[in-house]
Amino acid sequence: MKKKSYLNSHQSIIESLLNNVVCINKYNSSEIISILTCPSGWSDNDDINKLISLIRTWDILKQGDILGFAYQHCESILSKKKKGQYFTPVEIVDSILSHAFENIKDFEQIKICDPACGSGQFLIIAFEMLLKLYLKKGYNAEKASRQILTKNLFGYDIDPTAVEITKYNLKKISFIFDVELNISEKNFLTCAPSLENSAAEENYFDLITGNPPWGSQLTNDEKKYFRTNYFSASSGINTFTLFIEKSLSIINKNGKIAFLIPDAYLNIKAHQNSRTMVLENTCIESISLWGDPFINVYAPAISINLKQELKHELRHKNIIKIYDYREEDECSTYTMIPQNYYYTTYQNIFNINYSQKAVSIISKMENQECLYLKDNATFFLGIVTGENGRHIAPAYSSDYPDPIILGKDVAPYKINFSGNYFKYDTSVLQQTAPRHLYETKNKFIYKFIGKKLIFAVDSNKYFTLNNVNGFIPGSLGMNSNALLGVLNSRIIQYYYQKNFFTLKVLRNNLEKLPIIRLSADSENQISAYVEQIKHTDSLYTQKLLTENIEDLLLYEYDLKDNEGYKIWEENKTDAAQAVLPGL
Repeated sequence: MKKKSYLNSHQSIIESLLNNVVCINKYNSSEIISILTCPSGWSDNDDINKLISLIRTWDILKQGDILGFAYQHCESILSKKKKGQYFTPVEIVDSILSHAFENIKDFEQIKICDPACGSGQFLIIAFEMLLKLYLKKGYNAEKASRQILTKNLFGYDIDPTAVEITKYNLKKISFIFDVELNISEKNFLTCAPSLENSAAEENYFDLITGNPPWGSQLTNDEKKYFRTNYFSASSGINTFTLFIEKSLSIINKNGKIAFLIPDAYLNIKAHQNSRTMVLENTCIESISLWGDPFINVYAPAISINLKQELKHELRHKNIIKIYDYREEDECSTYTMIPQNYYYTTYQNIFNINYSQKAVSIISKMENQECLYLKDNATFFLGIVTGENGRHIAPAYSSDYPDPIILGKDVAPYKINFSGNYFKYDTSVLQQTAPRHLYETKNKFIYKFIGKKLIFAVDSNKYFTLNNVNGFIPGSLGMNSNALLGVLNSRIIQYYYQKNFFTLKVLRNNLEKLPIIRLSADSENQISAYVEQIKHTDSLYTQKLLTENIEDLLLYEYDLKDNEGYKIWEENKTDAAQAVLPGL
């Protein structure tokens, strides 16, 4: 991935000058941009003249989008609150477009659109990439630039000032100032792409790219319009999914869509309809993980590159490349995930944790004869007191007669009761389950928060605080010790981590765990091992017994040694350590 500097010089000077212009001289942001881009001359304001001088010598391609930065900084000042930096880092733009340009063929005829172009970051990089292709083919720079500006690049934005900045930027980097650009003030979501250039109306776009707005505020009338006109809005309205749907409706045959969007797109239920549309209309070429790319804003992001593909068999054969740029500056490796697996995931979640090997293991587990907690268990929540300090005491008394276990008390297979008591009184407690559920003997309990599943069986009728939930098994036809061994196993942990994306251990997710129907011999043997684990304090013995359970389960799930090793690799926690109290 090519890296570029982004306003890494003069930034403090620019901000200082803009602060003076806005706060002292009372210009608004649109006025400032209009003055800075006016070719006619200079201002009577020294700060503005310094900015004009800087802008006229500024190299946008090498140093970044100075006008876009200035505009956003002014808007931040005028809003009287510190805003995060929503400019897409230029290295991300470069990466997204580099992937989109792979295997590009007839670049002279390509139509590229940024439907929410802002100050033109994506169009600037697209211009640079296209210019290199034109020059390589033998065009001179002026002819190539004119062709790119008039035939190849298109943009929309609802902000007229942003549109003017985009036009200025493209003309400045191309040194072509006498052409009419295909950049217009327009709402992409509510207006059909009717371009001023009539020749372009004969077809739509070959590449739609950019960073569409995330979660824009919508009026009630807008929401009504989108629910009526957009399929994706029926599962949840978010502007970026609307941009994806509109783009899908106007992209040319075999055209591409390349967007930067929030990572919530991968797994949130509200985006299910959009994911379904993507699966039914495109090959997902790649998904790139970016972490938090915006300054002062917690907004984890991904980029997704799609290629229109209407042939069902080609979509099902497609392999998705998953790039992870969250940790390292450079990333040349990727994992591969079969797209056809996303047709089978819950709510069509785009599970980036899968690999081809993971798909094989998960599929093999699901294809065994399995039992499920769904419709076979009664679940209950822990108690919410409203104020633990007042309702929970560290010792028994007549005012605190009922034993209650906390999250720290629960370890795999064991409960290490820490001696806390309270009074079960539904009139003063904030949330409770019926008393008889807590007082059921041999109920299963589990930690509610954590990446690791931790189960134990309670034979002492403890109550549980809200960080410990539970269930009472129904007609699974498996003894409790054997079930406990399966639920605490690395194999189930592997399945859980690959399929679910939350620190909360949710009932809906537990109900989907494939619990292998054990042979009678394995059930008896696992049950005996679990009973021994419960009654030994030897870490060596605990480790040996848990490994014996894992071996039996690998056999029962029909998993091979190399698949077992893959599961072990991704469950780095030593099995013996996993049974220590509090972990």
